Amino acid sequence: MATVKKGILTSSGEWWKHLRWTKRAFWKAERRAAEREAVSEVGDEFDKSLATSNKGGILAALLRSPLVGSNIDLTREVTYGREVDL
Repeated sequence: MATVKKGILTSSGEWWKHLRWTKRAFWKAERRAAEREAVSEVGDEFDKSLATSNKGGILAALLRSPLVGSNIDLTREVTYGREVDL
């Protein structure tokens, strides 16, 4: 589309410039909607993974550890700190 301004034919791109804020707001809303959709998809996948996981996850993982039956002595020497001269 073209318009005539004082006898000069102008291109359609020039009249579109005054709608710059509208385009910016539209595409910003589109980006935010896409981000919300992606976040909800990730949340749905996370919820599905939690629903299928076994209960007692931390305890079960510790009991599956290869260190369970190794009888390693993990006690530490008790220290009361350094002596400081004030």
